[in-house]
Amino acid sequence: MSLPALYLEGLAQRALLGAAELNAYKVGLVEAVLKDTLRTARAGETDVAVEAGVRTAIEVTRWEPARPARGGSGDVPERGAAVPPDAGAERRSPREVLDDHLALAAAGDWVTDLERNVADDIVVLTGFGAFEGRDQLRVLAELLDAQLPNARFEYTTVAVRGEVAFLEWRADADGARVRDGADSFVIRDGRIVAQTIHYTVDPAADRGAG
Repeated sequence: MSLPALYLEGLAQRALLGAAELNAYKVGLVEAVLKDTLRTARAGETDVAVEAGVRTAIEVTRWEPARPARGGSGDVPERGAAVPPDAGAERRSPREVLDDHLALAAAGDWVTDLERNVADDIVVLTGFGAFEGRDQLRVLAELLDAQLPNARFEYTTVAVRGEVAFLEWRADADGARVRDGADSFVIRDGRIVAQTIHYTVDPAADRGAG
């Protein structure tokens, strides 16, 4: 999908000011898009509309300025090289990877989780679309944070058999909660290579309700 012209103009202008300005603008733009997507979801709009919002946010994170002509210096470097593989990653068992993922997710440390536990080419299936790669999973994580601010997670079922894992979870957040969270994982060579995600966000019940 192509980004709206207004977004493209803003990205191009910030790119001329350098990488720091561009990245700051991206963060603000993604937050705005996700807030709109969250309002759409709460208004009961279709999954197609929610998916469109998520994909717009993903496109913002992936946007890069055109590479300068050969011999030019350019103001914004290309995306940094991928973090070298951790020599110990492949030695971790699927259960160790999953436990680390859950601990980091509960702490809200998505950056460390993505770098340490998630494959570059991860495939994620959800009720509102299929997504690929760390950048797209990062946007899904940011959407979850927006839907469940200051969330406290409870993992009610954690099962691992070979490379396959299954998780049931609940969450209580500021003004919202989840009671039917269910994710599945394929974990191979110390990384999560595939995941399914399901949850329904409900308004928070009165204090003291189950």
